[in-house]
Amino acid sequence: MNAILTMGILIFMINTMHGHPVIWKGGHVISTTRSNQTMEIKAHKSITKTISFGLHGIEFHDSHIIMAQANTLIKRWNETDAQSNAYLFTGMGIKSNSTKSYIGGHVGGQIDWETRRYYTQFNYDGFLSNDQTHIIKTRVGIAPYLTRYENIHAWLIIQWSTHKRKNQNMSKILPVIRLFKKNILVEIGTDFSNQHLMTGMIHF
Repeated sequence: MNAILTMGILIFMINTMHGHPVIWKGGHVISTTRSNQTMEIKAHKSITKTISFGLHGIEFHDSHIIMAQANTLIKRWNETDAQSNAYLFTGMGIKSNSTKSYIGGHVGGQIDWETRRYYTQFNYDGFLSNDQTHIIKTRVGIAPYLTRYENIHAWLIIQWSTHKRKNQNMSKILPVIRLFKKNILVEIGTDFSNQHLMTGMIHF
C-alpha cells in the first residue's frame, strides 16, 4: 500500500511539470514558446485545482493577440502508474495588425496520457477573428531513463503540428528534447533545416 501511495505522489509531482495548463491550487505558471510560426507567452494562476486564469499573448508573422484566458481541467483519470487529463481553453482579447485592432478569441483543448516512461498529447487551438488561425499538435514521447524527482528528467518527443490560416496550411514534424528539474522546464526542437522550437516554463 505504501509503495502504491509513493508511486502516486511521484507521478503527480512529475506530471505537474509536463506543461499542464492547470496545476495545484494557488500555483503560478509562466511560460514562453518560440517557433517559426509563433511567439507565445503565458502567465496563469490556478484559482482551484481545476481552473486557472491569466494572460495569454501570441504573435504571428503579421499580427498579435493579447487576451485574458481561462484554463479548465474537465476530467482527470488516475491509475496506479498512469494519469490522463482533458482540458478546455477559452480566451478573449484584442487582436492587432499593422493597420487595425479588433476583438479576437481563443478556444482550444488538450488531451494527454502519461506514465513515468511514456507520454502522449493532443492539442487544438483556434484563434478566432477576421482571419482565423487553427493549430493542431500531436506528441508522442519516451523517457530514456527514470530517476528521482529532484534530479534532471528527460523526454525524447516526436511532435507533428499543422497551422491553418487563410488559404495557407503548413505541417511539420519535429524531434524535441524536453528537460525538467523540480519547477523548471526547457524544450528544444529542430528538424536540422529551417524549423525550430524553444520553450521555457517555471512553476511556483
